[in-house]
Amino acid sequence: KQVKSKLVVLIDQKCDKYKKNDEVIGIVANNMLAKFGSDRTIQEVTMNDSKEHVGLQVVDILTGAVNSGYMKFLNPNLTLSVAKEAAFIKMANMLGWDKLVYDTYPNKDFNIWHFPSENRSRPATKAITPNFSIKAVEPSEI
Repeated sequence: KQVKSKLVVLIDQKCDKYKKNDEVIGIVANNMLAKFGSDRTIQEVTMNDSKEHVGLQVVDILTGAVNSGYMKFLNPNLTLSVAKEAAFIKMANMLGWDKLVYDTYPNKDFNIWHFPSENRSRPATKAITPNFSIKAVEPSEI
């Protein structure tokens, strides 16, 4: 509803998916949008190799970080690499958070949701306060 234009959705090509997975995703997504009173705005769904698409690589990194951060919240004894831990703190700080464990539901521009839905707001829902002055992880932090 916000975008008001046709969308092209890129999904990571997975070897475990069936042949017309992209087509089915487009149909299901458009049907779901129609149930919410939105136009069928998804024009095309294409499978892409994330190794060859920078945007998909960024999505992989972000979803992996969010998932790992939340798994660490659910299991504080979970051991992650020192580099990942340092990067997750920096990513959280870029969002204006202390840890990468919160959700943003609902948010107009940027969403992190925890699934299943009973995990939403657990531990909390927080607004995004972007801080792009956060420095990269330094070797001394690892």
